[in-house]
Amino acid sequence: MTVATAMPQAAPMSRQPVWLRDLGLSFAICLFVYATYALAGFPTLADPAGDNDSMLRLVEIRDLLAGQGWYDLHQYRMGLDGGFLMHWSRLIDAPIAAMILLASALGASAPLAEAIALIVWPFLLMTAALFGLTQLARGLGNESVVFPAVALAAGALYFVGIYRPGSIDHHNAQIALTIAVVAMLVHAPRRLALGAWAGVATAVMLAIAMEAAPYVAMAGASVAVCFLVGGAREARITALFGASFAATTLGAFLLTVGPGQWGVAACDALSNVQLALAAIGGAGIAAIALMPLTNATPIRRAAALVVLGLASLAALRLGFPQCLADPYASVDPRLKEIWLNYVAEAQSVVKLAAVDWTKLLAYYLTPALALVVLAVVMLREGATRGRLVYGGFLLAAFLVSCWQVRGSSFAVPLATTALAIGIGMLRERAAAGGAMRSLALVAAWLASFNIVWSAAANAMSTRVAEVAQMEGSDVPCAAVGNFGALAALAPGTVLAVSDLGSPILLNTRHRALAGPYHRNIPGNLAMIDTMFAPAGEGEALARKARVDYVVFCRGSVENRNFENMAPSGLMADLVAGRIPAWLEKVPETDGAAIRIYRVRGD
Repeated sequence: MTVATAMPQAAPMSRQPVWLRDLGLSFAICLFVYATYALAGFPTLADPAGDNDSMLRLVEIRDLLAGQGWYDLHQYRMGLDGGFLMHWSRLIDAPIAAMILLASALGASAPLAEAIALIVWPFLLMTAALFGLTQLARGLGNESVVFPAVALAAGALYFVGIYRPGSIDHHNAQIALTIAVVAMLVHAPRRLALGAWAGVATAVMLAIAMEAAPYVAMAGASVAVCFLVGGAREARITALFGASFAATTLGAFLLTVGPGQWGVAACDALSNVQLALAAIGGAGIAAIALMPLTNATPIRRAAALVVLGLASLAALRLGFPQCLADPYASVDPRLKEIWLNYVAEAQSVVKLAAVDWTKLLAYYLTPALALVVLAVVMLREGATRGRLVYGGFLLAAFLVSCWQVRGSSFAVPLATTALAIGIGMLRERAAAGGAMRSLALVAAWLASFNIVWSAAANAMSTRVAEVAQMEGSDVPCAAVGNFGALAALAPGTVLAVSDLGSPILLNTRHRALAGPYHRNIPGNLAMIDTMFAPAGEGEALARKARVDYVVFCRGSVENRNFENMAPSGLMADLVAGRIPAWLEKVPETDGAAIRIYRVRGD
């Protein structure tokens, strides 16, 4: 028995389609959230607070609008001379650039046009994500579930922090697309066309970035399992999904990968690797679903799916074995030890617990509770198709977050649907009366809001005192206002920690030697070697890399890490105020958050 049959549907309030009302409600809620940002003066536009990817995305869009080729993804102003090839997709650049062009055509100045795009884009994505979670809740429950689903989802999307103004990184788009895929697959038996649209959305989120690969795999697995145990209708859904997935991947490949790169295999971006697997997997499963020879009986379907799976694995193993390795296998071991191991979003649950166990409350508790609630519902009322599809995605997101914390930005929003189902059931029981039932409902509401656990984690954090005592920890290094003096200097190459790379590119005309990107290996190594070197060696390395300026922000966490790792290095000298003779301070930056030192002439 499904939740929908256990809880009677409420009578429709009007003849307006339910989905349209849900969309309007989602829009209104997100508009309210953005109104609060507006009343505060859109602070995240002035201080991106370390959102390096969004800052570099805007740099990339500016370069595109300034004439850099559509297929040319080099970031020429980061790294050593010549820059490096980024792994991002133009599928995110294009709509944001279009918004800037449209605002400019309507008379907005360049800064205003950018600000409009930086506000509108994440707002639209947040609305789409909230609408998707609402539709997912309707697919698994009824009106008793919708209200808590909307409330919890709005709180979760706000909590993850990637839908705030200025957030134009690709993660918020991928989360919205993942939610859409889950909702469409849940609703597909009622509307077959959603199977095709789910395939399109799955291909797009894969084309945007490879972080979505686990959810692409889960979408394929969900469709395959439903086809295996289902009938003719599931076969049609499978055929539509597979065909649209393969076709859309091909379209995205042709649209975003230049002909000169067609033969280049890339594991971290859309390339012939993903195209080959999409062609084999997508077109293959569509063919299996359409052919009576392979779809007539469960045994035939199982055999065909096994053969298809083996063919996909063989293609990957024989054609692209490098993509079976660690995603960061190509990163220099020194960068892993000095940089990657300190990237917060790349930490595992074990490492996070070792550093500060209270953070587990913020990132993992609500998804874990959601899995428990969903398991209880399925044990009591049956493991329906929709619940299994949704549960698979939720479990995948939770496991990914255990591997890397960044997965929690998928798991936390997805968890709200199961928690809303639990609250919906408790609401109906509380309506029958009883103090204990009402108390249980209140407790369920509190436990289901991730922001409650986040606040508890912040209050209990064992690192609050330590962080507060760190010199300059309250200094906003990435704030736009910090870079006026640097922007006024003649263009040159800047030596600074990686977290300052993107804001330097965004706010000045300079080249940044380092940036927090795994493809910028030579530039990052040059920065680390120079910052770790004693005074004399540091000068030689800086001149070899043609460094013109050294920039230091006293609020950067990287400073303390570098100082501890190399107490006799350049960074330790800068932290202590010991300025090497080969550097001269730019006087205008005395007492400023960003301090600038000019490399003296030979």
